[in-house]
Amino acid sequence: MNSILLEAESETTTSQNGQAELQKELGDLQTELDIARENFADIPRARKLELDDLNRQLRKKQILSLLFH
Repeated sequence: MNSILLEAESETTTSQNGQAELQKELGDLQTELDIARENFADIPRARKLELDDLNRQLRKKQILSLLFH
């Protein structure tokens, strides 16, 4: 019985650590995206494509975050 409880605690901790890591990645992506948006008028075509990629990554992380939450 104790091993089951220890395993459940371990999985909960792993899940919480994963959630914290996802939140940090979300914050980092959001910051980079905000900076890019501020300078959007000055961004060349290649950077705009990179911004689109960041948007996709951010949406993916947000979806994953909702699934883990």
